[in-house]
Amino acid sequence: MRPLPRRLSSAPPVDRPLGRRGFFGLCAAAAAAGGLSWVHPALFAGAWIWVALSTVILLRSRSRWAAFAGCWAASVLAHAIGFDWVAEMTTISVGYQGAGAVAFAVAQYAAFGLFTAGAIAATSALARGRLPAALWLPPAWLLAEHARFALLAVSIDDWLATQWRVEPVLVVLGHWGWWPAAALCLAACAGIGEALVRRRVRHLLPAVGVAGAMLALPPLPVVGLDQLEGIAAVHVEDDVTLPHRAPPDAALDLIVWPEDAQHLRPILREGQARGVRLQPLLPTSRASHLIGLTTQTGRGAQQNQAVVVDADGRVQYSRAKQVLLPVTERSLLGVVGEDHYLPGRLSPRLRIGEHAVGALICGELLDRALVRQAVAEGARVLLVPARDQMMVSDRALRHLLAMQVLRSVEFGVPSVRAAIGGRAVFIASDGRLLARSARGRNGFLMWDRARGARAVDFFGAPLSDGATGRRPMAERPTPDVVVLYSADAPRFRARCPEGRCRYVPLQGFTCRGEAASTVIVSGHGRPPRYLSHPAEELAAAVRCHRPELVIIDTCYGASAPLLAALSDMPALIVGATSLVPPAGLRYGPAFFGDGPPAERAAAVTLPHGALTRWRASPDDLTRAEAAFDEMTHADLAARVVRRSPMQARMPLPGGHVLLPVETARAERLGPHLARIAARRSRERMRLNRRPALPE
Repeated sequence: MRPLPRRLSSAPPVDRPLGRRGFFGLCAAAAAAGGLSWVHPALFAGAWIWVALSTVILLRSRSRWAAFAGCWAASVLAHAIGFDWVAEMTTISVGYQGAGAVAFAVAQYAAFGLFTAGAIAATSALARGRLPAALWLPPAWLLAEHARFALLAVSIDDWLATQWRVEPVLVVLGHWGWWPAAALCLAACAGIGEALVRRRVRHLLPAVGVAGAMLALPPLPVVGLDQLEGIAAVHVEDDVTLPHRAPPDAALDLIVWPEDAQHLRPILREGQARGVRLQPLLPTSRASHLIGLTTQTGRGAQQNQAVVVDADGRVQYSRAKQVLLPVTERSLLGVVGEDHYLPGRLSPRLRIGEHAVGALICGELLDRALVRQAVAEGARVLLVPARDQMMVSDRALRHLLAMQVLRSVEFGVPSVRAAIGGRAVFIASDGRLLARSARGRNGFLMWDRARGARAVDFFGAPLSDGATGRRPMAERPTPDVVVLYSADAPRFRARCPEGRCRYVPLQGFTCRGEAASTVIVSGHGRPPRYLSHPAEELAAAVRCHRPELVIIDTCYGASAPLLAALSDMPALIVGATSLVPPAGLRYGPAFFGDGPPAERAAAVTLPHGALTRWRASPDDLTRAEAAFDEMTHADLAARVVRRSPMQARMPLPGGHVLLPVETARAERLGPHLARIAARRSRERMRLNRRPALPE
């Protein structure tokens, strides 16, 4: 018999480059394998095939440029297969439409693949023939991922993210960390690829060694489950729906809300709060809260913050998001997008009652350095307030879940996600999915060792299995509160308990004769226009519903143009003669009850100032206008509350009304307004003056 050849077959040696057909075939196969590994976790082996075939492309290409082009093309196509939802996400998050959204998605695929393809192709050109691929490909691949994250702050397509359901890989990750686990897997793939090219058995040794290590390592310990007990994660579909009641759990002491879950916009800087108070987030519970909010610094800047709030609405502490996504939250290289938020600087490690937590706002979970800092400083559970509306499919949400699993396993701590437009989840430190909410439902998700996963809706009714059930919800209230809003500013809609309000955009409004006991006008107010519409047009939409109670939840809502347009209605009207904060008016629980209009109107308050509560009557406005016309310039100047356009506040039964000051009369008020401003300035200086300390 002839002796066995040293090569595995009689295929051509490595020096013979690939033909055109073989080159394109390998690129297509690598792209398909890599893309499918992101499509579903059961196809994880495709990621191994992708790297192995990329190694073949690097070793058998006709030139260095061909190797780079082949790997880059394979990566772009793989991203297009695995992340086919990016174009739709771009439409939602950036606002591009049609061909613009597709072009932006392709640019993202190209950028994601450029780093990896460039790094491994350049390294191959230097090390090819000198070192085995198992030694040079893993560091090049991983350094490329690291450099890309430093620039783009995106890592959901890291190679290791394809292995989040592969238990042996998770065991290596938990015991040895991110870099060793990823490098060993990539070395095994590269060894397999080089064995196909060289036809040498010895190149399979890295794969054999990695398989042996996976089998030899003990299972991961499960730690920190006690930190998950007493926590409820909120999952909602929009930022205006509120719970009717808290989960019926006496042990509940912390509720985690999503990022930007409510449009409150308080003036709040990082660190310890100084007297900042919000409307209680859940009056029926005595638990503390961690909520993601967009806040104002008081100097024209905005921050995206994780805010700790007690049961009564008092803000205890906050930290701002440090890792901002390019284009949507910050500019990319100063070319694409704008800087929407001021980055934070404080540690993500917080103490909330008995819980030592790492508060990571949505995309901050992708930053391994920030997670490491939180855990190193004592965090025993990761809490992630997230905004997931842009993740348009279950596959997109699964990519985020993969990263959360990997972070919990790598750092050995459990994690909780609260989401708007997505799923709430509880993850154990060994990567097990303890609980996951249903998508498209509002509710609370909880977990404890005795009862496992539990979920209740915003009415307090349990969902079937605590995870994905769609059991019929509790009896719904009648949606007899209509909220009129501007489609151009939907975030300024009034917030209501689930099912209590019906939201109607003012644009294109058509009266269908549907009656409602209450109408809330919610949005921007710049008299004589409200919600960017004339007062008469808005009043016609209100009158269509024949309400008993009208709430004008806008700045300067209690002004003559709108009140006059509504004065022929037999309704109680509530509005402000001043600015209204971005969060709008506050609605106490009694407002959404079944009491009479006067009782419900009393439950509506303005955080800083009084409201007008006026029973509509044309005669009242006539008397106010007559008194306004007879006032002296000095008296009228004292009543001016708005300079442009100038308006003065006049008494009205139940409060005040703003009346416009004609231009000619406003010019005569100038000297009087200057004297009033000077007097008020002197009074402020006197109040701020402090007595000198005794010598």
